[in-house]
Amino acid sequence: METVSNRELLVGDDGVVSTSKDGVAKGDRTPLVLVTGLDSTAVARVGEALVGIDGSTGTVVVHHDLGRVADGRVVRRTAWVDAGGRRHDRETEVELAHGCVSCTLREDLLPLLRRLHQRSSVRRIVVVLDPIMEPERICWAVEHVVIAQMPGFVDGPAGRDVRVEATIALCRRGHLARGGDR
Repeated sequence: METVSNRELLVGDDGVVSTSKDGVAKGDRTPLVLVTGLDSTAVARVGEALVGIDGSTGTVVVHHDLGRVADGRVVRRTAWVDAGGRRHDRETEVELAHGCVSCTLREDLLPLLRRLHQRSSVRRIVVVLDPIMEPERICWAVEHVVIAQMPGFVDGPAGRDVRVEATIALCRRGHLARGGDR
């Protein structure tokens, strides 16, 4: 069980997420939840479950799909449920910055986190990580990498606007007990 923004999230073996409370307090900084794991299907399932959990609104899920990185492209997918209960999905193609995946994600994700925080409808941001991405590096970048020259924003890290509330790490049942795949 993981507590995220005053909600207890229960992630079952089937990837289904349930909650014990309604509502997420906005606070000064928007809560940020990272979802990670080597099983990309399970990670995606949990990310999808967090969009509009229990029909609530205010959660935006962001995922950078690295499936086209060999072509020099990264696809950013965002999903959210509006106040009317309608789900929205958006895909944005992001050009690979000088051949570096880390730079591309940093240059796209960190400003996006700051912009999402400014939306009154956003109460939580969930970032679904590709299996090759390490959540520790994302957490560090959120707190330490200065985002400069964003119109309407004071120069500073994304941590001015968001706070890492939780990291949900997924693994297959029995995987750790067996010591990995054998």
